[in-house]
This record gives sequence, C-alpha cells and structure tokens, in this order.
Amino acid sequence: MSTEQNIPVNAAPGVEDKVRAFLQEKGAAPSENPVAAPLPDRIKAPEDKMFSEASPEEESVASALIDIRAVTITDEDKNMFLKALLCDKPVELEISLFGGKVKLLFRSRSMHEQRRVLDVLHLDQEEKVLPSNDPALLFTRLQQYLAAVMLRRVNGEIFSELEITAGNPVKDDAVLLRKVFSDKLEQMPHIKWTAVLNGLRIFEEKCRQLSEHCVNEDFWSPRG
Repeated sequence: MSTEQNIPVNAAPGVEDKVRAFLQEKGAAPSENPVAAPLPDRIKAPEDKMFSEASPEEESVASALIDIRAVTITDEDKNMFLKALLCDKPVELEISLFGGKVKLLFRSRSMHEQRRVLDVLHLDQEEKVLPSNDPALLFTRLQQYLAAVMLRRVNGEIFSELEITAGNPVKDDAVLLRKVFSDKLEQMPHIKWTAVLNGLRIFEEKCRQLSEHCVNEDFWSPRG
C-alpha cells in the first residue's frame, strides 16, 4: 500500500547558508552572489539539548532532503520500518505520486554512505568536476548523489542498485557514484527530477516521523 503525497520542491530556509558553511569548512571558496529562496515556516519539534547538536555534514544532508510537510504514515509504512529496524536492514518505502501513476521505491542510506556522498562532493571540487564558488550547483549535486544512492525503482523498473560499503577508497566510490549520476540523472528531464526530489523528501520525512514516535505506544499499537 502506498500513499500519495504532493509537496513543493523548494529547499528549506538557510539551506545554501548551511551548505556554503560546510563547503567553506572543507576549503571551498565562498560564493560572491549567494541566493536563498524563501519558504513557508517549517514545523519544528521541541529539541532535547543533549541530542540537538548536529554536525555541519548532517545538517547539510538533512536540509537537502527535508522540506517539512504533513505526510500520511500508513500501517504498511510502520511494518516496513519495524521490519528493517529489527533485521538491521535499510528501510524501503514506496512513495506514490500523481494519483498512483508514478511509484518510487526508496531505501534509507547508511551513515557511511552519507559521509561518502559528502566526500565525493568535496573530491568533485578538488578535481574541478564542480566549481567551488557555486553553492546552488553544489547543493543540487548533493541532492542528485543522494538520489543515486536511495532511489531503487521507478514504477517497478530498476533505477539504481548502488551500495557504497566501507573499505573502498574515496576515488573508487566516486567512480561508482558519478556513473549513476551520468547514466540516470544528468540528462533527466527537469519535471521528472522534480518528482524524484518530491518523493525523496516525502520518504525522508516519513522516516523522521517514524523515528520520532519510537516511545509512543499508541502510535504503534492504537488503543481501541
């Protein structure tokens, strides 16, 4: 069972500032003309100060994907999430768009894959694959690399089977990641990329909400 969702594709407030700060920390030149698109207010849960500190890397990735909107968590979402958690496997959820005409299957990324995507992005700048002074382009490439790792199927057809495991040199992983980008994403029509990005953000938000409800017994086993 899948859930249809539609949300805007604009990035969250301050995204480029966060990405720019992360890139500058890694030695990239600052942008001369940063541009930030306004968005409606985000919904933010109360923070626990003990766990609220996030690294620039984590904030950059989260900002690239999360555009908080109301999403519907189904019983199937809960079952798939728990099954993955208990079996120590990635979470896989199908996101349905356009009245069920487009179905996207996403999987969660590992901590290593998240770190490696940022490593490859930094390598792209060192090797002049990407400019260091264009935060908007760097931000888009970050989203595209995450999609290369997380999007598995489109309407049942394989999109990517890429898995980045620990132990490989960064340059070897860069070859794999760039190949998926070149083969599947570089020439993707913008309207299709918009749908993929919408689906990716919905998937990320579902996983966030499912994690947040870890101590809410009524959420997992509603009382009659």
